[in-house]
Amino acid sequence: MRECRTCRFCCWSFNVHDVPDSIKGLAMKSARTHCPYECVAGCSIHKHQNYPQSCHDFVCPYLDGEDIQRPDAFQQTVEELNGNMANFIPHLSARVPVEESRELITSSRSVPASILQNGQWVEIIMPLDKENDGSWAVTEDRVIRWEELYARHGELLPLQMRQNVNVLII
Repeated sequence: MRECRTCRFCCWSFNVHDVPDSIKGLAMKSARTHCPYECVAGCSIHKHQNYPQSCHDFVCPYLDGEDIQRPDAFQQTVEELNGNMANFIPHLSARVPVEESRELITSSRSVPASILQNGQWVEIIMPLDKENDGSWAVTEDRVIRWEELYARHGELLPLQMRQNVNVLII
């Protein structure tokens, strides 16, 4: 059985409503910021009654058994690139070496990702930067670069990622 252990990618990546705040009562934790309740054990309020419902309901694709790398393998790279994306989990094949994936994340400013849309996980190649209109443009050139990396390791890019080309997600 997989466990979070030191991974806190979701605690950093996602917006979280109703985070307890000693001054404001309940507050919003913004995406791409660390949660004030992250700790060595995971979440210091996980077992408390006022634990945010969205955190309680969240099911990480990695923990759910997807054959992907641990999300935290890419957190430092994504944070250093300071992209505008948030609310996602990296969805990189466990068969593709982490270092090669990091290099392509950096050079393409994109990452294979699972995003939640209408309560369902959708797999896309997510650009790190929003377009001027606030949308995310999933472009064919990025998909091709990821397909090539996967192919070098005898792996196919997930069909959903290949089909979600030129999709604008607002």
